[in-house]
Amino acid sequence: MRVDMVFCDMDGTYLASDKSVPADNQKIVGELAERGIAFVPCTGRMFSGIQESLVGTPQVRYAVCSMGATIVEFGPHGPKNIFEGEMPKGPVLSLYEAISSMDLEFGIFANGRSYAEDWRLAKIREFPIEPGMMQFVIKQRVPIKVSIPEFVGKLDRVERLNLYYKTDADGDRICDILGSMSELAYTRHDGCGLEVTSRSFSKGTALRWLCQKEGVSPLYVAAFGDGENDVPMLAEAGVPVAMRNGNDICKENATYMTRLSNDEAGVADFLRQNVFGA
Repeated sequence: MRVDMVFCDMDGTYLASDKSVPADNQKIVGELAERGIAFVPCTGRMFSGIQESLVGTPQVRYAVCSMGATIVEFGPHGPKNIFEGEMPKGPVLSLYEAISSMDLEFGIFANGRSYAEDWRLAKIREFPIEPGMMQFVIKQRVPIKVSIPEFVGKLDRVERLNLYYKTDADGDRICDILGSMSELAYTRHDGCGLEVTSRSFSKGTALRWLCQKEGVSPLYVAAFGDGENDVPMLAEAGVPVAMRNGNDICKENATYMTRLSNDEAGVADFLRQNVFGA
């Protein structure tokens, strides 16, 4: 199996469920580099949220962040954004106005960080968020004291949104509202979360953009994912791979599936078996 680039989701894919990096997954990045194969983390996280996970993998040159809204290049003088997408502020504020009375957490991703109103963030432990992700959110969210409209008005750009709600009924109501907003796209987590982006970019558009930049055919790209937000990336890749622990939508849109889960370094196992011929 020929593979020239690897695009890999982070949570539930490259990372174990406790958000650690399995040793074999960390090793595989160097093994790919030795063969001239680029490894590109492709995640909904902000850049600040993936730096720790990439410690020990200096071979990584690019990272796709915020569901394709930002592409970062690691150079000799540090990381820099080489692609910046933007959510339209009007629909973002309209969404907030429509749902702000609900008991939810409204996370805004911008400037390489994620932000939330301090009074909402103070209640984050009341939400049914998976423990590993709960700790990550608490660690990464920056509390703000001003209102969302005031905060958004001062931003140069909004990369994406991350919403948490308490009940399925709340999630259904938010999805109904989002379904009427033509400029926004969303994916719903299995738990109590929603990721909201512009319809203009995704992990798939980022894959195409980087392939064009590097002169690599998407036909020779392997993409790994575990959730619905990975489907656009899988659709662009010639070797679309779902994780064994992935959800049904992801598996239905993949040609291949790993033998092992994310907790067992399924990404490394697949590459060694199918690309390296181990």
